[in-house]
Amino acid sequence: MRPWPSGEISHFAKCEEHVQKGKTHAGMKNTCKKEEHMQERRTHAGMKNTCKKEETCGEEENMIKGIHHTAFTVRDMEKSLNFYCDILGFKKAFELTRNGQPWIVYIKIKDGQFIELFYGGVNKPEIDKNSIGYSHLCLEVDDIHEIAEHLKDHGLTLDTEPKKGMDTNWQCWVRDPDGNRIEFMQISPESPQMNC
Repeated sequence: MRPWPSGEISHFAKCEEHVQKGKTHAGMKNTCKKEEHMQERRTHAGMKNTCKKEETCGEEENMIKGIHHTAFTVRDMEKSLNFYCDILGFKKAFELTRNGQPWIVYIKIKDGQFIELFYGGVNKPEIDKNSIGYSHLCLEVDDIHEIAEHLKDHGLTLDTEPKKGMDTNWQCWVRDPDGNRIEFMQISPESPQMNC
């Protein structure tokens, strides 16, 4: 076995000394644990440092930043814009065309959150509680009774009057012009959503 070059020592042989005295190799502080050195028997000389960082729960960076938009294909764009903008108070942000024809209208909910409305809807599939796929869109509100009265004042009929759900949040329901189910929810501080 060749002798260790000057200044390079085995992790296995000198781990305890590194841990206690914080010695360094090539100017890098050694923060590896003795047990990991004993298992790996790695050396400083030409070997990659395999010491693990302390594991932390829930602090890994998520690649997903959030929900950017949902999308509906609509039968009548004017009726849909009246519902989402005039009644619910969202803003028509911009419109996209394709081949010179109207294609998508972007409705802005808040910064970075949108609803896409596509032109050209013709066939409406039947959706019930057992259907696979889309169920509903939920919009958070401060006051469930206020939004319920607001919807009624604009001629809409609620599917469900304000009530407290099993999760302790208040909710009411309505449908948009194409029959899509829209839930409004007032979050309770005691709800599981606020305490998970």
